[in-house]
Amino acid sequence: MLKKLIVKLIIISVAVWTIFYLIPGMIFLGGVLAFAEIVGIFFVLDLFVKPLAKLIPLPFKLLDLGIVNIVIDAFTFWALSNWLNVLKITPFWFSGLGTSKFVIAPIEIPYLGTLIIAAVLMGMVNTTLTWLTK
Repeated sequence: MLKKLIVKLIIISVAVWTIFYLIPGMIFLGGVLAFAEIVGIFFVLDLFVKPLAKLIPLPFKLLDLGIVNIVIDAFTFWALSNWLNVLKITPFWFSGLGTSKFVIAPIEIPYLGTLIIAAVLMGMVNTTLTWLTK
């Protein structure tokens, strides 16, 4: 049991670090202790709040395709940015992608978009690493 908790803590740490590294709108201003505080809050939420929150929409679980998890993670990032001075969420510019046949134009990602992208990435990294450790 302790091994599973440590693995989960490491997975959440990697997921949070990945979000701060890849998303320009997620700005981390603190040190190691502040990072540990953010990871600890996500760890506690992942252990206690998410299982309870998943019971509420249980009949709609097949229909929502994981949107409840995205909402919980986005809300958590929003709440942490308001409670802690070391996390700042800002809009950012996506520079676009393009080839000779396919173009995605540059666009400004708003505040809510930054939260949603962070929550989706958190879920993807968390799920992938959990799957790899089983």
